[in-house]
Amino acid sequence: MTTIDIDRPTRTSHDDEAAFGLATADLWLLDAGCRDLDTAVFFSDDLDDIGDAKRACLACPVRTRCLDAAVDRGEQY
Repeated sequence: MTTIDIDRPTRTSHDDEAAFGLATADLWLLDAGCRDLDTAVFFSDDLDDIGDAKRACLACPVRTRCLDAAVDRGEQY
């Protein structure tokens, strides 16, 4: 089972956005609760991985923005 750090503070400044090469519209990615999580848990059939992914999403400060982006991309999971 993956450990999820739900107490990580939300960033308040995006001064390092250029270092990440993000467009202004994608700066919310820097605040994503899953930023340091292996993305494989979001595309797994394993029940533990699915639970980890759901917990990460429930605690995420940019959850709505992320879900909107997933719908726009036509994500299957």
